[in-house]
Amino acid sequence: MNREETFQAIQALAQGHLPMGLPPGSERAFEHPDIIRTLYAAALHLNTGKARSAGPKPENTGQRWTADEEEELKQAFHNGVDFRDMALAHKRTRKAVTRRLEFLGLLEPLDT
Repeated sequence: MNREETFQAIQALAQGHLPMGLPPGSERAFEHPDIIRTLYAAALHLNTGKARSAGPKPENTGQRWTADEEEELKQAFHNGVDFRDMALAHKRTRKAVTRRLEFLGLLEPLDT
């Protein structure tokens, strides 16, 4: 699982969506292979993400998003472009891309 797939899976779990075949409130949910895989990938990404965040910041860090950038971001999101590629294209962090997609109503905020 890449970071974006992991993020989306964790977000779904946080919103109470379980993998197919498990009824809501299932006591055995954390034994399901998809949930175990997601949690393992999340732990791995969280652990490795700390070391990478110390590097140089992307060029557009802290800059306002333009209307054109937002349109390009929407198109990329709807076309299934990887979050990392969106961040590189806009010279921003993946977190900035995720937050902007939340602001635009294309992703559910994780901290709701």
